[in-house]
Order: sequence, then structure tokens, then C-alpha cells
Amino acid sequence: CTFDGALTQGAQYPASGGQYTYRYMQEYQRGYSYYPSQWINIDQDGWGVTITDTALTEITEPLCRTINGKPIVSMRDMFTSSQTSIDLSSFDTSNVTNMEKMFSYTKAALDLSSFDTSNVTNMMGMFAGNYLTTLDLSNLNTSNVTNMQNMFASSKATILDLSNFNTHNVTNMQDMFSGSEATEINLSSFDTSNVTNMYGMFRMVKAENLDLSSFDTSNVTTMNSMFDRCSATILDLSSFDTSSVTNMSYMFSSVQATTGYARTQADADKFNTSDGKPAGLVFTVKQ
Repeated sequence: CTFDGALTQGAQYPASGGQYTYRYMQEYQRGYSYYPSQWINIDQDGWGVTITDTALTEITEPLCRTINGKPIVSMRDMFTSSQTSIDLSSFDTSNVTNMEKMFSYTKAALDLSSFDTSNVTNMMGMFAGNYLTTLDLSNLNTSNVTNMQNMFASSKATILDLSNFNTHNVTNMQDMFSGSEATEINLSSFDTSNVTNMYGMFRMVKAENLDLSSFDTSNVTTMNSMFDRCSATILDLSSFDTSSVTNMSYMFSSVQATTGYARTQADADKFNTSDGKPAGLVFTVKQ
């Protein structure tokens, strides 16, 4: 792909008529409600891209790998609310750092087997509100991701197998599964040692069994509404170190569980005296 103009911030390719729109050193932010859609500046030497028309039912135009030798670095909001069929097999994502809301509220089938996400740092809302009941995420490299806020919020996927996820660098898991339809969430590989924010992480999730035994919460400061209206029948938080937590109000508001386990008596006391906890849920130290 060749751009004939000067490579200044905000330069657009093509000028009109393409199924994809690219902007140099900018990324797309799709609007909602009373917030307008807009291109915003970034400091990376590359292009942002989005689908030009979300009403398209088929995309036949190949995605540019580079434009004037400059790579695609942002796919933020690229297919948000799109209903088009998406062939991702030829996508070069090796230089992309931002996939925020890339597939949020999309209905098209997704084959992510060719995706190179090794440089992605932001997956915030990547599958939020996605209509697919099946998501194969086994190929996603999350080793450099720092932000997973809202990543699967309100997703329709019934099973979320995240056993391949490397979350060592993640600091933000706010509302990560909030409203998720998943009845099974595999969190066995989760490294949460650098996470500071778990606000609303499992709010309104459908899963009745949550294995949180791998969770290291020693750096978490925010746990408010973490399990608000969660369907889990037992809350085993015996791996949770709450020594850094400053806010756990309504952490257990309207939960289904009546049995809870804590790591120490101090942790149990914090849980049992938190605002909004149902009287029927009592935490004891796990023996």
C-alpha cells in the first residue's frame, strides 16, 4: 500500500472509497450514546485502522501490511458492532500494540489461529459484548498485555478456556468478566501478582464454580463489587492476601454463595465486615 501525501499525523489512506480506513499516528475510537466517534493521536510511528462501514456484510479488500513502510500499530475498535464476515488469515498483527474493543459487539465468526499478539499491551474490552457462543483463544499471546479491563464483559461465550493466558504483566482486571455468559472459566494459569485493580471482576458471572487458587492478590488495592451478583456456589478465597486492599465495599453484594473460605482470620474478618455482604455468607479460615 502506497500513500502519495506527506506522512503527517492524521494523514488518511485511502482518501475515500476503501473498506478499511487508515490514519497515520492515530487510532479510532468508536462513539456511543452521546460520545462521537473520533480519531485520536498516538505517539507510535505507524497506522491505526478501522472498518469503514459497520453495515458491510463482506470484506473483500486485503488489509495493508504496511503503508509506505510503516506498520499497523493500532486495531482499536476495528470491528466494533460489525456484522461482516471477517477473514483474518492474512492479517499481519505482529506490530500491533492496541486491540482495545477490536471485536466488541461483533456477530461474525472469528478464526484467531494466525494472530500474532506478542506485542499487544492493551486488550481492554477486546471481546466485550461479543455475540459468539464459542471463542477459541488458544493462540493468543498475552505475555505483554497490561490491561484486560472489560475484556470479556457481557460476552456470550459459554466456555472461556484461558489456560494458555500469560497474565504476569497485567495490572488491571477491572470488570474483566462482568456479565459474562460463561458457565465455565478456566483461570488455572492466571498470574495476578502485579494486578492492582479487580473492581467488579466477576460481577454477574454465570459460572457456579470459580477456581481462584492461583490468585496472588498481594498488590490488589481495589476489590469492591468483585463478586457482585455472582452465581458461584462457594467462594474459596483462601489464596487471597487482602493486606493491600483499601476498598472491598459491596464485594459480595447479592452473591449466591453461602460458604466462604479465607486465608487468615484477618482476611476473614475483612470479608465478613465488608459493606453489602449477605448475612447468609460467612467466611472461615480454610483448614
